[in-house]
Amino acid sequence: MKKLLIFLIKIYWITTPPQKRRKCIFRQSCSKHVYEKTMNDGFISGLKAFRYRF
Repeated sequence: MKKLLIFLIKIYWITTPPQKRRKCIFRQSCSKHVYEKTMNDGFISGLKAFRYRF
């Protein structure tokens, strides 16, 4: 499942140009935060970060 979430984030980065992405109120972009959280802490932590940021 972790690989699926990482894959979906990478597809989002490829298909959506930076100008069309939603603006994030945090210093680090929301998708980048979820990506790093998933890579470092696992799938469940990534989902929690996604829910918090979305």
